[in-house]
Amino acid sequence: ETVQKKDGQTESIVDCVRNSANWIVDNIGSDGLVSVKRRSKLENFFGHGWKDSATAYIHEDGSLVRTTGRIVYPEIQTLSYDALKNAAELIEQDDKYWDLAETYYLQANKIKRAIFSSLWNNDDQYFVSCLEQDPKSKQMRMMPVETVESTAGRMLDSRIFDELSEIEKQKYLNPIIDRLFSDSFLTEAGIRTRSREYKYSLKFTDYHGSEVSWPMDTYVIANGLRRQGFVKLAEELENRIINTTNLTGKYLEFFFIRDDGSVIANYDTKKNVDAKETMSAQF
Repeated sequence: ETVQKKDGQTESIVDCVRNSANWIVDNIGSDGLVSVKRRSKLENFFGHGWKDSATAYIHEDGSLVRTTGRIVYPEIQTLSYDALKNAAELIEQDDKYWDLAETYYLQANKIKRAIFSSLWNNDDQYFVSCLEQDPKSKQMRMMPVETVESTAGRMLDSRIFDELSEIEKQKYLNPIIDRLFSDSFLTEAGIRTRSREYKYSLKFTDYHGSEVSWPMDTYVIANGLRRQGFVKLAEELENRIINTTNLTGKYLEFFFIRDDGSVIANYDTKKNVDAKETMSAQF
């Protein structure tokens, strides 16, 4: 079976999958992680994970993560792991791709090991926001950004937990879910993008901050909960999305949230500065 590419040429689905998986393999570093880098300060996208605003990734003191250096996003790791596993399972059906499939399995497991060894914060019992390149290190040493964000919830919708023992799996799942359903994250609309404790880290309501909840983000987290067997919790989040959509009368990109978790149904954007506009002038 073939597909038509943008240039009009046709290519088999297997070849498309192989090309995509090979790109992932080529971008796995010696640390077992897939990193990305903003090509220049003129590039419009500040982040190459699911959050692309200038203030999407901040340190606990409110300073910005350097997006012009190498950066590792946790959600990119789980997507890469799943993609390699899926690719291997597809192409191994053809005898001539057995060796390549084995390569994908090995590289996927390399990513998984790095996720738990490099991205899990044992002290905080949560996945870090990202890894940032140390500007003072010539060896590209990576430093964890420990700001608590919703990204760990998105990682639940991945195969990385499937082969863990039940005890090992709960070691990760329980603290993540407990955090997401605490006052730090849970709101009437769903999950805050960043923990409530960082509300005053910036001087304005930012696009991916503590005072917003993205229905798309909450939905991905709900999918992860359902995947891990927490069906009632998944339905709880989905109901909050539906209820808030009915309240506002619109399916918005994100909902504005008060400190107590209630929804601001009629947010006056003229009186509040959007982070994307504010920060763009500083880069």
